Amino acid sequence: MFGVVRLVRDERGVSEVMAAMLLMAVVVLAIAAVATNIFGMTNVEKAPNVRLDIVDHPDPINPSATGENAFIIRHMGGDRINYNDIVVAVYDSSGQMIYNSIVSEDTTNLVTQQMSGSAYNDNFFEGGEQIVASDGVLNQAGTYEIAIYYKPTMALLYKEAVMIS
Repeated sequence: MFGVVRLVRDERGVSEVMAAMLLMAVVVLAIAAVATNIFGMTNVEKAPNVRLDIVDHPDPINPSATGENAFIIRHMGGDRINYNDIVVAVYDSSGQMIYNSIVSEDTTNLVTQQMSGSAYNDNFFEGGEQIVASDGVLNQAGTYEIAIYYKPTMALLYKEAVMIS
């Protein structure tokens, strides 16, 4: 009744090395997927694309309003920028920094104004607006290099040598 028991062996060509290689490939792919998600979450802030112009302020009839050595930073178009993110730096003819301030922190010397366009927004520097720097920034006439930086990245937005008279 009971016959000969035959043990069947599986003789397919699968080796342990192949299984280990497949396992390593799966682990490498999983690590790559996790790393891509983690590094993809970093928010790299870019400097805004903006066109600015800096000019000497025309001497007013009443110099006590802005002073005789004032200059104007005009937003000629492009992205709007939060006033908290705009740094104005002024360098004298020897390259020495003589003034450095964030626009929103020096409302005495840096006054925001609407030139033209849509309604004035107190928080953002937009096309058609200007920043008037009074003579509290510059104490005498001369040629100055004025630089505008974007604070989050300290990227230079605009730099120009201006003759203040």
